Amino acid sequence: MQLDHIELSQINFHALNVQKVVRKHFGDQDHSRWVFSTSNGSEGGSDRLFYKIWNRSHIRCDNILAALDIGFYDEVTTPALRALIFSGGICRGYAMETCQKPEIRDDAFFRTVAERTVATQHFAVQFGRAHTMEFRAKNTMIDLEGVYHIHDLALVRAHHSAFACAEYAALVAALYRRTFREDNAVASELPLENHNSWRRQPVRKALQTASKYHGKLISKAFPGIARIES
Repeated sequence: MQLDHIELSQINFHALNVQKVVRKHFGDQDHSRWVFSTSNGSEGGSDRLFYKIWNRSHIRCDNILAALDIGFYDEVTTPALRALIFSGGICRGYAMETCQKPEIRDDAFFRTVAERTVATQHFAVQFGRAHTMEFRAKNTMIDLEGVYHIHDLALVRAHHSAFACAEYAALVAALYRRTFREDNAVASELPLENHNSWRRQPVRKALQTASKYHGKLISKAFPGIARIES
């Protein structure tokens, strides 16, 4: 997959719009990340770009590189991916073109990702309907940094993460059991994201929604807070 390489120092953050700010640590694990976007019609008239960026110390800073090298991510699974962002030889994020929410679930795309998971022995912990978008009439995965080799399945829990899709988690668990028959404990009861609904859990859903926009609102009120750490 041919991707542009962008140096972090060359990005003019003052010209970008802040979309999301998450400053989060679990002990010594850095999970902070930022999402910025260009304005419509910028970047030489091309489509709007979204930059997802993290710190040097991010817990999954280089995971995406292995997934690209092995072919888990490519033109079929991530057609919206346009560039990787580096600083001092360390991957600091990536850029994707504008996507839209798909109107219906594409079961064929789920099967494609499932087959790619088995073939490459890599999995994306956040893969699921909420993290699948549409790009130029094609489905594309997003939130790409949370990808692991199957032998690192235990890191999902250790990294305070969770699978976005129970069906996909079951597939990954089955793959792990087939690969490591002598150790099935890791694949038991994999952590799953809590999908709260406005109808059944209105308070939890409200808090969850507010947390998504809290960093964005604060960064707009106090622009210095959105500055990327070196």
